[in-house]
Amino acid sequence: MRRPVTGEMLNIYYNVKSKKKEGTRLIGVVPRALYKGEIYEIFITDEKDAKPDGLITNYVILGHFEVKDAGLIRTGDKVSVANKEVGKIVGYAPCKVLRAPEQAIIHIFATNDKIVTSQDLNLKLGDQITFTPIDTEYK
Repeated sequence: MRRPVTGEMLNIYYNVKSKKKEGTRLIGVVPRALYKGEIYEIFITDEKDAKPDGLITNYVILGHFEVKDAGLIRTGDKVSVANKEVGKIVGYAPCKVLRAPEQAIIHIFATNDKIVTSQDLNLKLGDQITFTPIDTEYK
C-alpha cells in the first residue's frame, strides 16, 4: 500500500513540444522515490508503447512541480493536475538541468491517447499535482 504523492506547480510551459528528432530514452526504472522539496519536470506523450527503457519522440512539456507530500511513485500510477486526470506514469528520463543527478523528468502517457498542453488544462501556478497509486487504494 502506498499513499498518494502530491506537489505544487511552480513553473508552467505553454505549447512547448519535443524538439529532439532522435527522441528521449526512458531509464529502466519502474519505482521512484520523490522527496519533499524536490523539483521535477512533467512531460506528456501519446506514444502507446512508451515504457521504461523505451524511446519516445513525441511529447509536450507541462512544467515543473515541487513535491509537497513525499512518497514512492511507480510506472502505471495515475496523474492528475488541478483535479483533472492527465494520464499515467510511463517512465523517467534524466535531467541535466535540475540540481541533483538523481533528479528526473517524469513522463506520462496521456489519458484518451491525446496529448494535452498546460493551456488545454488551464494550468496555473500553485495548482496541485497528484500521483495516485494503482496497486491499492490509500485510506
